[in-house]
Amino acid sequence: MESDTDHSRAGLLAFLETASINPRNLLPAYAQLAMLLRGSITAQQLPPGTPLPSEPELVERWRVSRETVRKAMQLLREMGLAETRRGVGHFVSRTPQVHRVQLAPGTVVSIRLVGADEQTEPGDMYVYQVAEPGKEPVAYPVARTILEC
Repeated sequence: MESDTDHSRAGLLAFLETASINPRNLLPAYAQLAMLLRGSITAQQLPPGTPLPSEPELVERWRVSRETVRKAMQLLREMGLAETRRGVGHFVSRTPQVHRVQLAPGTVVSIRLVGADEQTEPGDMYVYQVAEPGKEPVAYPVARTILEC
């Protein structure tokens, strides 16, 4: 019988199969990989303790060096999302809270870079600027927000 942890890891691997790293992107490959893993942890709400794919699995899947994978894992550790257990692997340490935003009719949504004065989590680069009619615009981090119509 498949455990919840096995099921979560299978979902993470399925998500990663459909994603890609763009070599022409201004972000280095390790940052793109970290953002993909972060997105999957957040979107799937993987619980702490869920194993992440092994370094060899990530190297093979992304055709990147082991150093690229290690830098991506370091970035996830710096964000507080992953922990590494020497000789065992990498695991989810924290699941970021997801914002669910119900969009009212007439709402205008745009995407922009995070402002220097905005409080965000490490790794948040873009925000949705949500402007409902008659209200002040509100910013929500793209990587941790689900917009619902």
